[in-house]
Amino acid sequence: MLCTSGTLVKTVQVLQEGLTGFYFGFSFIETSELPHFSSPHLVNRFALVENLDFLYYLRHGRPSFAYATFLVQQLSGCSDVPLL
Repeated sequence: MLCTSGTLVKTVQVLQEGLTGFYFGFSFIETSELPHFSSPHLVNRFALVENLDFLYYLRHGRPSFAYATFLVQQLSGCSDVPLL
């Protein structure tokens, strides 16, 4: 392939802009922010909200996390035990 580096870069940019909009539903021309998992718009639309109490950890096979979470939940109600 015989071409100058400027032409090759421009061709790659055109392909990238065209394919990115097709595959990911966005284009670099339309927005300056790339989609990411902590984007407020995406979190509000698609986030799964879980209550991370000790029962959650027991259901998912994490008994040590369940025990630690249970202790923190029980001791947070006590005023004479300082939490770190």
